[in-house]
Amino acid sequence: MVDSMDWIDARSAAERLGVQPATLYSYVSRGVLHRRYDPERRRSMFDPAEVEELARRGRPRRKPAPTEIAIESRITTLGRDRPYYRGRDALELAAEHSFEEVAEWLWRGEFAPGGPWHCPADAVAAARTVQTGLPAGLLPLDRLQVAVTALAISDPLRFQREPQAVGRTLLPGAGETLFATAGWLAHAVEEYASHTLIRPRAITPSGHRGTVNP
Repeated sequence: MVDSMDWIDARSAAERLGVQPATLYSYVSRGVLHRRYDPERRRSMFDPAEVEELARRGRPRRKPAPTEIAIESRITTLGRDRPYYRGRDALELAAEHSFEEVAEWLWRGEFAPGGPWHCPADAVAAARTVQTGLPAGLLPLDRLQVAVTALAISDPLRFQREPQAVGRTLLPGAGETLFATAGWLAHAVEEYASHTLIRPRAITPSGHRGTVNP
């Protein structure tokens, strides 16, 4: 424990953990974190070393139900209404950086400027061809599994296994392959947007941001 004069307030502790204040206090009630009340500041204070240790360890999880999947991650923290990546708000990242920049940052720990990624045209064509033989009602996840296999065997650099190299080809290839079969998804987004004040941004196959208009 550090000196109580160096303790941090609830807002700072919650921001470091990527959670809402209500979640922070639930950690206190469960004995995960300890707090002290500072009568001069009239607020609860938290040991920064204890908060940092919890941030490195990951948020405590309740025992999942049989139908749930619990995945430990050192990158992602699920807040009450949004995810946080490496402690940063995912919505802010999306507003300030391109998809490619954020992916590079997650991989390498630094933002690298650059244009949109591209997948070889032959690989995309092969992946789209195999899609035509699939049942019409197949779920997108199932289609994605087939597309990834086709992209992999068509990629001339498929033996280059570095995560960054694979991601720069696989992600745009999967997007371009499934884009042609995603009409129902675009329609659903438009229907949702027409009844809300939200105008979601879409990523087109060329990598440019767009706006879905009702």
